[in-house]
Amino acid sequence: MRKKSRAMDSDWALEVMHKAPYITVSFIDEEGKPYGLPLSLVSDDDVNWYFHGALEGKKLEAIKAHPEVCLSAVTRCAPTVGPKDGSFTL
Repeated sequence: MRKKSRAMDSDWALEVMHKAPYITVSFIDEEGKPYGLPLSLVSDDDVNWYFHGALEGKKLEAIKAHPEVCLSAVTRCAPTVGPKDGSFTL
């Protein structure tokens, strides 16, 4: 992270994960292409995350090919405009 003052701890990240209405899960499919899906996830231990789905299909094929995934959760997001230069951030 470029600005260490903006870093948040893992407890904060888990709180966001639990509050998010859905979590985008990004996979690499069997052809090596990115594949992202918004899914409803649940965890019983904050380490393992589960989603409901069919016993076959693109998600499972992607996981078989590349078991590493990336999770992205957002609970609220609004642009903030800088008062001095008009720049913005989320």
